[in-house]
Amino acid sequence: AIMEVREIEKFIVFSRNDDTAAKFCNSHSKKVNCEIGSQATLKEADIICTTTPSQFPLIEFGNIKSGSHLNVIGSHQPMMREVSSD
Repeated sequence: AIMEVREIEKFIVFSRNDDTAAKFCNSHSKKVNCEIGSQATLKEADIICTTTPSQFPLIEFGNIKSGSHLNVIGSHQPMMREVSSD
């Protein structure tokens, strides 16, 4: 959906599971440049989109650059966290 309204140069995919990240990149590589990243590469991101049922933060807030847009859509219960609070 984001690609319908924004010109996206590349996806940087970050996952706790390398196989999951690789599968995502493989399935989207015909549409956009896709690479597997890490917490450190989050500082490059203009748009961060998460979708995970995690109860523990996947992303540390300090690794997000100022001005980035966040779509944090996976946490649907109060005890779930995709991004740290601090």
